[in-house]
Amino acid sequence: MAARTRRETNSGRLGSGREAADSYWVTDSSGQKVLEAKHTIRAEFWGNAVAGSVGQLAHPFADKIAKRIKNAKFKERRSIMSFNRTALTVFVLVAGFGLPILAQDARDSGTVRGTLEVGAYTGATFGLQGALAVVCTSSGCVTNDSGKTHATVGGQFGVAAARWLWVVSDFSYTPLGSASATSRGLTSNVSGSGMTFHGALDFQPNFKRFAPFGSIGWGVFRQSADGNLVGSSVANLSNNFFSGQVGGGARVYLSKRVGIKVGVYGISAKVADTGSIANDYGRFGMFKAGVIFHSK
Repeated sequence: MAARTRRETNSGRLGSGREAADSYWVTDSSGQKVLEAKHTIRAEFWGNAVAGSVGQLAHPFADKIAKRIKNAKFKERRSIMSFNRTALTVFVLVAGFGLPILAQDARDSGTVRGTLEVGAYTGATFGLQGALAVVCTSSGCVTNDSGKTHATVGGQFGVAAARWLWVVSDFSYTPLGSASATSRGLTSNVSGSGMTFHGALDFQPNFKRFAPFGSIGWGVFRQSADGNLVGSSVANLSNNFFSGQVGGGARVYLSKRVGIKVGVYGISAKVADTGSIANDYGRFGMFKAGVIFHSK
């Protein structure tokens, strides 16, 4: 530490010739100033407790510098705390708002007319009769089937005809399993599959990230069977039925061109022509979930 002092004369008062210092500073080990201040520090009156040993200026000088150093450390600590609070605030703002904005990518404009969409999905059908094996003898009929719940895979292609309307073509394939029935030495083995081909309209509000939709479509349900019925071979026995579907779901956009599409649909196929609505139409449900890609 170094200081510059000056002397002044105060005639007519006790302590005439009192010393005073008008500036002082503190240096580190390299000689660089870390604290500098300018004050007038007047000497104490003669007769204080330490004046006899160190003089009239040493005590107020040391007291003043100690207070200034204390204040300097306090301000430095407050400055560091202020910086930490600022850094924490910036981090919270970036994590809370910046990352979702970056993840949103350029999807801010919503659906653009003319955008092409292609996708693939997997899912399941519910209530669709699987492979059915039947053996009838004089003792009665024995039946066995593969159940009514099956895995489904498929794909789709579509175009945005408007910001709120998608025109979509959809294909699905459902293995219906296999079944076997035996009675009195007679056996029936059957396996089957089902396919749907639908064109549909997806009505969707022009939302940016999460866009629910309602869908209606028409097309064909194709059912195929293979195997043997009581010794008679059945090879590629297929039927095409007019069908319709209604449903809904949501597109969830992960970025400008990539998203997830999830939907649940009810499908009705005309499988007979007896004049009875209850008997002529087969109904089943389908759940789909997959990835979609957009051209723009």
